[in-house]
Amino acid sequence: MMDRKEQGRLIEILEMEYMETGGIGDTAFEYGRKRNGRLEEVRSSCRKHLSGARSACLDELIDAIGASLSKRRLPIFMEMSRELLRCLLEELRREKEIKKEIVFLPVKAAMWDSMESIWRAAKSDRESCNVYVVPLPYYEKNPDDSPKEWHCERDLFPEEVSAMDWRELDLEAMHPDIIFIHSPYDNANLVTSVDPRYYSEHLKGQTELLVYVDYGIPIWTPRDCSKFDPRASGAYSLPVHWHADVLVAYSREFASLLSCVMESLWQDVGDWALEEVKRQKIATLGSAKFDKAVMARREDSSLPEEWQHRIGGRKVLLYSLTLHVEDVDDDEFLGGIREVIETVSAREDIVLWWRPHPLLESTLHRKAPEIVDEYEAIVADFREGRKGIYDDTADLYRALAWSDGCLTWESSLSWLCLAVGMPFTICKPSRLRKGFRVDEGKTFREPLLYRIANMKAGKGANLHPENPRWNFCIWWDNFVQEDLLHNIRYGHFLERFLHFIVHPEEYPEAADYRELQMQIFRDFAENPDGTAGMKIYEYCKGRVV
Repeated sequence: MMDRKEQGRLIEILEMEYMETGGIGDTAFEYGRKRNGRLEEVRSSCRKHLSGARSACLDELIDAIGASLSKRRLPIFMEMSRELLRCLLEELRREKEIKKEIVFLPVKAAMWDSMESIWRAAKSDRESCNVYVVPLPYYEKNPDDSPKEWHCERDLFPEEVSAMDWRELDLEAMHPDIIFIHSPYDNANLVTSVDPRYYSEHLKGQTELLVYVDYGIPIWTPRDCSKFDPRASGAYSLPVHWHADVLVAYSREFASLLSCVMESLWQDVGDWALEEVKRQKIATLGSAKFDKAVMARREDSSLPEEWQHRIGGRKVLLYSLTLHVEDVDDDEFLGGIREVIETVSAREDIVLWWRPHPLLESTLHRKAPEIVDEYEAIVADFREGRKGIYDDTADLYRALAWSDGCLTWESSLSWLCLAVGMPFTICKPSRLRKGFRVDEGKTFREPLLYRIANMKAGKGANLHPENPRWNFCIWWDNFVQEDLLHNIRYGHFLERFLHFIVHPEEYPEAADYRELQMQIFRDFAENPDGTAGMKIYEYCKGRVV
């Protein structure tokens, strides 16, 4: 296929030829030499870049132009030459065998996983498209929303990506066929912002297809849209939902939520137009993050020697401080972190792999600056004391591949744990040290049996039909509420969970639990077999044919 740049070059050559067919300044010899050189250059390029059938068709036009131009002294042939050149120009302008220009505009390197398998699919289709990855500059916000500090993480992307400098890309001039973004907020983000030139409201005019893929996987989705108002939560009604041409949904349930958003945003259009908006915008195709998770292998993820030494032959607990703005103001936030570190560090059979959310510190500076120094002191003590692995790199999936269990909050990481069958528990730090204990046992057997029973009963459903506020997703409310309640009911809940991670052989139900996790993932995720990125790419490419 032909590059768009090459297409433009050939069009310029033919436009020059078209203009000169009307002039008589050149001698016949000079004109014939230029004419033959130009036409043969066009012919050679078409044969090189276009299919045999297509280049043969254009060959016939070029031959006819050459024959008529050879008789340019006769007015009838001059006019015929100009008409044939006009036809060839139009053929090249409308040429379909032109490579698509596809641009990925990630922000943070740690969020590249939401695009990576889509990029790989596009990159492997060398005959059909040119692909560019351009990490965008972003800034942390001061309380008055002014830029506090600018960042660009181009150097943190994998070397194979060949990320471009954003200053070298003129999107308006290029006008790519497809732009992929994962920043949905425009100016609505409370903590950070990309350069306003890259807000979705501007990008939509610089491409044929603006595609939004979530870098986070929302775990809360409604069972019944009639009982859910997306306007009540800014997280479900963002600028990108209005501006993007395609919103990629990871599941049918999330597509249903997006349908609610569309109904909220397009209230004034008729039913038929609304259905067309939803049909055009919502593409239920899965997530590149799922592809990355199901393909992650420990043997493909090497560790620094120091980390290998710390792990030794021990089990690994992945501890993920995800981003919940409402939690960082809690008095127990820091105490909960300390308790996790102390509990795990006291054991010889398991090591803590701590990965904070990439925007956590920025959020603390913005929402709870009074605890920043103390939080940073905890981090420094953990790192300097070599109590475990502190991982602030962009590679979540290395941690996922090397971990045996996960302690997290309500986050998309829970989805990834399901995808690989990894035991996890949702445990907000503020709840770790609270509660009345009615059971002081030492194993995880009772909580595990309780969870398995609920998962089998309704894929984890724990519905409250009498309270529409809780009429949420098929099973996530179960995991969240169940784990928080178990922290109250079962004494030493974290220690119990650690026992399960370290000694799975003592739990006959462990294999069933793992399989049930992965079955739930397969039931709910679209294209859960690692093909989501390819499906997303093929769909978007088909939209710009």
